[in-house]
Amino acid sequence: MIESDLIREVSSYIKVKGYFIHRTNTGRRGGVSYGTKGSGDFTGLLPSGRYIAIECKGDNGKQSEDQILFQTEVEKNNGLYILAYSLAEVKKEL
Repeated sequence: MIESDLIREVSSYIKVKGYFIHRTNTGRRGGVSYGTKGSGDFTGLLPSGRYIAIECKGDNGKQSEDQILFQTEVEKNNGLYILAYSLAEVKKEL
């Protein structure tokens, strides 16, 4: 599966389930950086109040160093970080 298809699937699933999780964009435009470098494709809160980040990857995708550092910080602070290669992985963790 390609990453953009997985992002669409996860986005649809999150909406149907009513989770307080939103698409996160990071990058640079016009010389201005926005977002947190390495953050997940989706971030939000679970019903328990716990922070969640979901990083979607295509079949052969790998995390960048910034994404690995972000995952480490989320987990160090008792957040949930899902590195997903399929919607089934997201459903299992949620």
